[in-house]
Amino acid sequence: MKSLKLLLVEDDEDDYLITRDLLVDIFSDSFTLDWVHSPSDVEEEFKRNAHDICLMDYSLGAFNGLTLLWKSAELGFSAPIIMLTGQVDARLDSEALEAGAVDFLEKNDLNQTRLARAIRYAISRKEFESERAKRLSAEADSRFKNEFMAKLSHELRSPLTAIIGYTDIIIEKYTDPKLLGYQKIVRDNSEYLLKLINDVLNFTKNEPEIISYEKEPFLLCDMFDDLSKQMVVLIAEKPIKFKLNLIDPLPNIVISDKSRLVQILLNLLSNAVKFTEKGHVALICQQTKSNEGENEKRTLVIQVRDTGAGIPQDKIDTIFSPFNNTEQYDSSNQKGSGLGLSIANQLAQGLGGTIKVASTLGKGSMFTLELPVIEGKDDSIGEYRINSNKNTRKLDQKKILIVDDIDEIRELVGHILKHAGANISYAGDGLEAVKTVSNTEAPAYDAIILDLNMPNLDGFEAFNEIREIGYTNAFFALTGSTLLNEIEAANNSGFTAHISKPIDAEHLLDTISHFINQQDSNLQTVHKKIKAVAVVEDNDDARDAMTELLLHLDYE
Repeated sequence: MKSLKLLLVEDDEDDYLITRDLLVDIFSDSFTLDWVHSPSDVEEEFKRNAHDICLMDYSLGAFNGLTLLWKSAELGFSAPIIMLTGQVDARLDSEALEAGAVDFLEKNDLNQTRLARAIRYAISRKEFESERAKRLSAEADSRFKNEFMAKLSHELRSPLTAIIGYTDIIIEKYTDPKLLGYQKIVRDNSEYLLKLINDVLNFTKNEPEIISYEKEPFLLCDMFDDLSKQMVVLIAEKPIKFKLNLIDPLPNIVISDKSRLVQILLNLLSNAVKFTEKGHVALICQQTKSNEGENEKRTLVIQVRDTGAGIPQDKIDTIFSPFNNTEQYDSSNQKGSGLGLSIANQLAQGLGGTIKVASTLGKGSMFTLELPVIEGKDDSIGEYRINSNKNTRKLDQKKILIVDDIDEIRELVGHILKHAGANISYAGDGLEAVKTVSNTEAPAYDAIILDLNMPNLDGFEAFNEIREIGYTNAFFALTGSTLLNEIEAANNSGFTAHISKPIDAEHLLDTISHFINQQDSNLQTVHKKIKAVAVVEDNDDARDAMTELLLHLDYE
């Protein structure tokens, strides 16, 4: 046990000497003892709150020790207090414990063993309560953080849904190649921003392990073509050049997570552009081969080189640490979140690769990404077309109610589902959804898509009320939050499935059509005729976007 600081409140010197000798026998020299005997001195010591434990006599002359015991917390004293008394009275014991004492000892029966046990128990109990308080505080902080992150996720992802949705409208509606090129850049960057937002949220939740990777075959040249187009935008306001050097032989098709790989390279390229004021930024790709026993190992080596500010040698080891702002090494005072390189490094590791850096201060830097090559076959990938599979799902004449308080989201979801043949109705919040279903024969809707975060009546409450009305068909939860506990809450509440914002058209159609078709098979229902579409959304931009999408498809 550590050296204890004890406070003894005792007005009898003989009792003080007896107690002190017992403490010496118990703790030897590993304690300090302060002795006070007047109420005013006791109050001053309580205000100092500098002791680990207090031994207090019940009777201090004409003064009752219980009064001081009641005042101890008010004076700021937080250590446990053991009451000592020369009287044998069970009532006093009860009063002392009620006033806050942790134990009550009779002086006539006091010995080394009893006093040692009481002190050690009091200190252990205090430490346990302190740890419990810290744990409860940490749990409360964690709950607050999760609630904040859920709100932040919803607020960030919802406007991105409108951006991506409107871009899709323009891409579908207009044919001007230059305009379509610009819109594709907007869409690609929006999707990149979405990935970045998700990863930042995961980093702040200290849950980077939940980042998912979807490895599929893609054309390597297409990826570099997309990056080249985005680099035109990145360097537009700087007098620097972008150089792309693809060194043959390179695989035509590779199997990896293209979006994550693009995210890594855009992080590295953006960082290079940020700290390069003259010269160039280069993107170089080549394939290397080495032998490991009888097996040949192929590695894709992608380098991002710049002629920028460079990084001091003593800082290179920390360059990939989270929240390490590289601008502190550069006199241009460029701003950044400090997460870009850390995210890139983590994503590279998730893809089975590594990132290395070499730099010379004042001359530039070179970041080298090395990934194992997994080559796909030529027939493993089809022709690239924007939203090429939208019409492969059949929702002919299916009646679906979309409930969301953001206009753009309702209209975008409606556009996607209407394009697959569905008949869409809308509600702007939970209350309106309940009224809509109440005014219609309950089974009329084949599916209801319901946002979980809405004013007036949230998604969970609306879900329960609509179920009580008698609606038994598919119910899909829609939310901008990616927190696992909210997804689990939706699943546990009885929702058919969960759909995340921003809306991925392919995933939305796959999910809705799968469960509706399964529902038809199980219930042997028949298709219903398409009726009028009601659009309900309190966000003007989202509402306008969805309206344009519906009108574009000749729906009323």
